[in-house]
Amino acid sequence: MNYQDKFDQMMGHPMQELNSIIAKVKAMNLKGRAVDEGTLEIDGVFRADYPDFADAHYAAASFSDGTELTDLELEQLTSDYPETLNEMAFESFL
Repeated sequence: MNYQDKFDQMMGHPMQELNSIIAKVKAMNLKGRAVDEGTLEIDGVFRADYPDFADAHYAAASFSDGTELTDLELEQLTSDYPETLNEMAFESFL
């Protein structure tokens, strides 16, 4: 048994719980409708804003049925999923 296994055994398998939480967070929903993450487009990403990317926002996206999000829905998505937005902003520089 390695150290990670021993740690997990003592702590109640925190990595499994963390992975479950991550999976739920990554499933983006807005008003009960699934957002197609493959359609997410961001804007307002500036190197000077690293690491917070305070000006970053979702510029375009669609629901899984193909319906485009309105400007108000994009604002709500930006508010509801800042971690995903920040990750996308960071990855845009790689």
